[in-house]
Amino acid sequence: MRTVAFFRIALAAPLVVPLLALPLGSEAVSAIIFLSLGFGGIQYVVFAAVLFYALGRLKTQERMEALAYAAPLLFLPFVATGWLIQSYIAQIENPDLVGIWEALLPIAAYSLLVGYVYVGIVMLVFKAFSSRGWVRHQPAL
Repeated sequence: MRTVAFFRIALAAPLVVPLLALPLGSEAVSAIIFLSLGFGGIQYVVFAAVLFYALGRLKTQERMEALAYAAPLLFLPFVATGWLIQSYIAQIENPDLVGIWEALLPIAAYSLLVGYVYVGIVMLVFKAFSSRGWVRHQPAL
């Protein structure tokens, strides 16, 4: 597998894996999927599309790895934009909501935590696959 394919699969996994869990029929799985959509799923779809394109433009494995390490930080503007839009809509529907904006900082911190844990796992798998020859870098044409 090429390096770019590995990182694109890793980028798509947070979207695909929960969908594959749906046939299990668990209410907990369904709840997790709906919560993740509400707290960043839609933003992640847009973010993943941007990174999917960017990965194809990178020529070296080192740059792809650097993008992977930077991804959680790069995701923050997407999270913030989504939360601000949701908060604005919620306040239009219910003007009595006060302090909804204050949740943005904890959500951003949580996004960074989850993002870097995921990147750490992805990079460990990448190094293991690379050492076994399952992932190889082929420069883009």
